Amino acid sequence: MTDATQPDTISSLLYRYANENDLFMAIPDTSTSKKRDPTQKNIIERPRGSFFKSMVNSNRYYNMLVYDVVYNRIDMDAVVPQPYYIIMLENPVKFFIRQLVIFMQKILTDRQDKITNPDPVNIITWFMSDPEKYFNLISEDEDLHTDEAFLEWRRLKNGQSYMLALKGNEKAKPWVDDLIDYVSTNFDLILIHEFFDRSLLLLKRQLCLSWSDILYLPSFYKMPQVSPELNSKILEWNWLDKALYDHYSKMLENKITHEYGTAAFEEDLAYFRTSLKNTIEVCTTGEITAIKGAEDPSTPTLYGFTLLKSAPEFCAGLATTSEDYIKMFKEKLTAR
Repeated sequence: MTDATQPDTISSLLYRYANENDLFMAIPDTSTSKKRDPTQKNIIERPRGSFFKSMVNSNRYYNMLVYDVVYNRIDMDAVVPQPYYIIMLENPVKFFIRQLVIFMQKILTDRQDKITNPDPVNIITWFMSDPEKYFNLISEDEDLHTDEAFLEWRRLKNGQSYMLALKGNEKAKPWVDDLIDYVSTNFDLILIHEFFDRSLLLLKRQLCLSWSDILYLPSFYKMPQVSPELNSKILEWNWLDKALYDHYSKMLENKITHEYGTAAFEEDLAYFRTSLKNTIEVCTTGEITAIKGAEDPSTPTLYGFTLLKSAPEFCAGLATTSEDYIKMFKEKLTAR
């Protein structure tokens, strides 16, 4: 079993924990942020993020916020008192490819004439032939009229850094070091997606979770492979994301070695992976099939294990997607 699974898995895991422990989840009201003011070029600079406005003004306190929004310390502290901040960084190439392919295939659905052959590899090759040009060109697209679409576009350049509210204007080492210090100061635990199982062990240790709390069923998108040359171009384009990823990958290993202890960690990792293997055997047929997206050629297909019809009750929670959990929590909020 590898460490890799799709990024949504960590969100689903945290939603499941919240649901099983009856926590009060903060779910931003996206219905109030459909239209984007075209004069607002940077979501970060807005005095009050539209995702949080309704919650901050609701006079409610929440236990947890798990959502794909730009980091905003003032609003987030107001929503969840005394929070513990956790982020998970992903390999910059994988993150960029997924963001670009999903975004471009959305806007190419009805206008495929913009690229001769709009398959994933051609989309990546086309964009990376002159990324600055096409990044700016896409910013003027008429389809970027909502906050959601604007955010998806903005993540096409140092997207992870943008979500952390970082503005990478200089590549000089002192500037990058300052940004890294900022992240270290603002976030309590920084995990790495490509070391998913290792990261979950650190999460378990830091939050005093149980072994069952961090169980999951792997799922993944089949994403295109790129040439070494294209890989290098993508890393250069996403230079700040690369700097953060490289730094915190090393920090993760240091944390394992010096805080957890190598021998104890390897023993726990072996136990955890055996538990994951047993969970797959108990909950699923062992067959990997398309979970969603197969019927829509404009979106990547999500693959995962097929649940057994006779699977124990806890397996359903492992198989529930973050989208389904969000719907569930919205219904709970409405009922309260």
